[in-house]
Amino acid sequence: MALTDQLIPATATLHQDSKGMTGQVTYRVEEADLFNPLLPTPGEVWPGPQALPYLRCIEANWTQGECGWWTAVYEYSTERQLGEEFIDVSVSGAVENVDTTQGWTWKDVGTTVEIDIPTPVGVEVYEITVRRETLDYNALRTAINCVNDRVFHGYAAGTLLLETYRVSQSYTLAGETSSAQVSYSFKFSARGHNTVWRPPLQDVDADGNGLVYQNKDSTKADSYTTNAALVGAKVYVSSDAGVGAWDTPQLNGANRYSECDFAATLGLPKNAGDG
Repeated sequence: MALTDQLIPATATLHQDSKGMTGQVTYRVEEADLFNPLLPTPGEVWPGPQALPYLRCIEANWTQGECGWWTAVYEYSTERQLGEEFIDVSVSGAVENVDTTQGWTWKDVGTTVEIDIPTPVGVEVYEITVRRETLDYNALRTAINCVNDRVFHGYAAGTLLLETYRVSQSYTLAGETSSAQVSYSFKFSARGHNTVWRPPLQDVDADGNGLVYQNKDSTKADSYTTNAALVGAKVYVSSDAGVGAWDTPQLNGANRYSECDFAATLGLPKNAGDG
């Protein structure tokens, strides 16, 4: 009897849900045929009669019966397999400490805060997981450590930073890719990742020494004060640089993080309202 004639139809099953499709096929074979090449191996497609090219074998299990016969059960799944692409999205929230208090004012005395006080701020991690038929590693390397250059999945330009990506691939014994999945992890910052706290700039004397308020020498108008609460505090320049504020540090006109069109570069779908 041919192996293909030994399929037990009652145990050929299919199941489908929002994550994809699974299936199971059972054969009754003699011990000598347990690893017959006509039987499925992980990575092979569903044997039919339905045409399901993306439903692939993911595992096999054998149970010994009576009289030398074995029951061979083959599990099929589209989960983590090639085929029609899917996208899963998860969002998680946390806090991280930032130093943003230089240049603030102490409430009770009115003097400027001169120290960094770790301040918890809310952050959000936005993760996208997709299944792919082909992988472009150059695109991944291009997009990593970049921010979105336009609205992406509802997040304003500059607020999403691609921090990590993770690729999972599986191969058949023949060396063909049987599964490919990519997860992208973005960090959201409401102010934008290229915006950081700029502390106030201290003024200096003619020798370049930092100025602090004093009440001993009135001839030094740039540092003299009659306000005892200010004595010993830094003197800041009178321009906007003398006031702490959120700002964008640049080097030769370039921001810390380059911009990237994540949808175009990574081949990710756009949501309604995206740029």
